Amino acid sequence: MKILVMIDMQNDFLTGALGNAQTAAVLENVCRYVKKYLSESKAPFIYTMDTHSENYLETQEGKNLPITHCIENTDGWKLPNELEEIISAAKNNVICIKKDTFGAKELPNVIAKIESESNEKINEIEFDFNYISLDGSTGKIYKGDIKTVDASVSGDFGRIMAWADEYRKLGVRTNADNPRDTKKAIELGAEGIGLCRTEHMFFEEERIPKIRRMILADTFEEREKALNELIPFQKSDFEQMYRELKGLPMTVRYLDPPLHEFLPTE
Repeated sequence: MKILVMIDMQNDFLTGALGNAQTAAVLENVCRYVKKYLSESKAPFIYTMDTHSENYLETQEGKNLPITHCIENTDGWKLPNELEEIISAAKNNVICIKKDTFGAKELPNVIAKIESESNEKINEIEFDFNYISLDGSTGKIYKGDIKTVDASVSGDFGRIMAWADEYRKLGVRTNADNPRDTKKAIELGAEGIGLCRTEHMFFEEERIPKIRRMILADTFEEREKALNELIPFQKSDFEQMYRELKGLPMTVRYLDPPLHEFLPTE
């Protein structure tokens, strides 16, 4: 079974607090696609709604994105009228997920319930959203997925930095915690790693459960066992990083894991 999931197609994201002419332009295509799916498929249709309360600006997300939006039951929180009409007329099983974070944590449970009730495996999930491209220098938003190029030191900036290199006394190093970032830093002219935060080597999905076991260990033996599972990852990363550095220096900080970065929030 294939199901369609529509992500946060609300007024505030299209024409309201976080919208503009470019984001508003995607609505026509979204309506057409959702209508086609609902008319051709008997499978459930899921849509998410970003949902906040009046104290949004006091929340962690509000501090990171201090723009009031999608306050429940306001016009900005609602779906556009034309999209609401299409969904209301559907004969499919329509499921709305209200969420107060960027991700939809309930989605896996909803999908598991659909599979259980239908006795049918969901083998394909299609997410209905539209690409936009953001110019980080100007803040302008463009419709579509604009092709990007890797960052480089070039143009007027490259010329000024070349002049600075002739007279500067200080060396320039970078923060890097993995081989990928080390490689990119050297390509952009870094003269070493000023700080490698070793705990940042373990954020990846297969690694973070192991460092959590180390943090939560009740005994020295349990902690040592968990640490031993981390050694192969760290050894491999360091070997690759030193190859990229080709003799340049690296300052390594021993494990110093802030608990809020590693432990689950729920």
